[in-house]
Amino acid sequence: MTKFLFTIFIGISFYSTSSQAQDATAQRIIAIGKTDPQVMQHLDILSNRFGGRTTGSDAYTHAAAWAANQLNHWGKQVGMKAELEVAGQMPLGFNRGPWFGQILGASPQTLNFATPSYSSGTKGIQTGIAMIAPPNNIELEQRLKEFKGAWVLIPGESAGGRDGELIYKAKILTQKLIEAGALGTIQSAEEPMHISTSAPTSWENLPALPDIKLAASQYQAIQKRIQQGEKVILEFDIRNWFYPGPVNYHNVVAILPGSDKADEIIVLGAHLDSFDGGTGAADNGAGFATVMEAMRLLAQAGVKPRRSIVMLGFAGEELGLKGAYAYVESHAKDLPKILMMLNRDSAPGAITGITIPSMWKSSFERVSLDLQGVHPIFEFEAVINDKARDSTAAFRGNRGSDDAAFTQKRVPTPRLISSTDFDYPQVHHTVLDTYEKVLPFRTAQQYSAIVMALIAYEIANAPEELNTQGYYLPIAEKKP
Repeated sequence: MTKFLFTIFIGISFYSTSSQAQDATAQRIIAIGKTDPQVMQHLDILSNRFGGRTTGSDAYTHAAAWAANQLNHWGKQVGMKAELEVAGQMPLGFNRGPWFGQILGASPQTLNFATPSYSSGTKGIQTGIAMIAPPNNIELEQRLKEFKGAWVLIPGESAGGRDGELIYKAKILTQKLIEAGALGTIQSAEEPMHISTSAPTSWENLPALPDIKLAASQYQAIQKRIQQGEKVILEFDIRNWFYPGPVNYHNVVAILPGSDKADEIIVLGAHLDSFDGGTGAADNGAGFATVMEAMRLLAQAGVKPRRSIVMLGFAGEELGLKGAYAYVESHAKDLPKILMMLNRDSAPGAITGITIPSMWKSSFERVSLDLQGVHPIFEFEAVINDKARDSTAAFRGNRGSDDAAFTQKRVPTPRLISSTDFDYPQVHHTVLDTYEKVLPFRTAQQYSAIVMALIAYEIANAPEELNTQGYYLPIAEKKP
């Protein structure tokens, strides 16, 4: 489907045809979602007011508190309550400030660059000569004194931090340049520039050398001028800063309690954290705003479900699913009660279906019926797949998304099907992950919130028993 189809209805009525919803509550959910769409208002606050929400930052802490407060405000009439659950600690706090750099001279040139999350800033405005790093450590050792007060061009192209993947560990080159008194390193970066990185583990081992990723064309131009014998003077002002920890980070947990089947649970989840070179709009502000809007629609429609509906906003997804793993560990006794966990962490767009086993078919037929005619383009279809899944094949560690932590614990995690032409690779973990990139998909985003609200409502109130047996392959017995 082309982007034209996604955006053609923006600017006219939000949805053009009437709903064929089966009951009055489903109709109220749809009506509120159509006449009072707020998913982009949530995203505006998350990305434009709080900004990039790295775990352990003030932005994350404040965004989580705001979300819990909003959910409690909406939930007063239906008994929905939200709280912040400690999911872990960062050894340090980190905040990113503004950054600026330029080539000095008769005609100053602004530099197009970024620094990874959890990397050091400058000591105010710092000016120095640009130099090319030696080809090996032996030559570096011999010329060490030359690099005092210099910005050092180092080789390679980097899509992440200079020193480590998940955990910060200064490389020999970094250690030597710090010893020499260099101002920072500059590395070539293809655009859009990636800003994921490793995180330091202690106040005594802070990153101390700015890690600059400079647009490849400018890097090459500076390198060429140096090689031709020119003296190139660079100036940078980078306001990244750390503060002593430990800093608690929290999952946002909202519960809309059930009545006669309260022990059975439907979970809607999305991670709240992001990297901060951009503002975390697509990854994953858009996903979090969607599930948050779904809970608002349920609350304002007056839903009082038979089964409990839980919303989870995870911390630390970008650092290895830390919030999700913390939740499944601290709520181990509740996991057998979860009928399904629906995770929203994908490109902004419309949820147009779900893959489920046939034993849930009748429940999701009601969702499809509710959504008939709600949108002039988007539809919803439940795709049946009765092949039992392998719970041991879920992504592990720093790969995948938060649903993997639930899959590993054998909680059903049906796959939501999305329809979108959003260019996710262009913005994922880059400086381009900003609100205006998601804005053209606002109708699709609101539709997705309505879909998630209706799924939660219909499953929570399904008259039939909802069985999860057979969703996963039996656990293979270990051979002695």
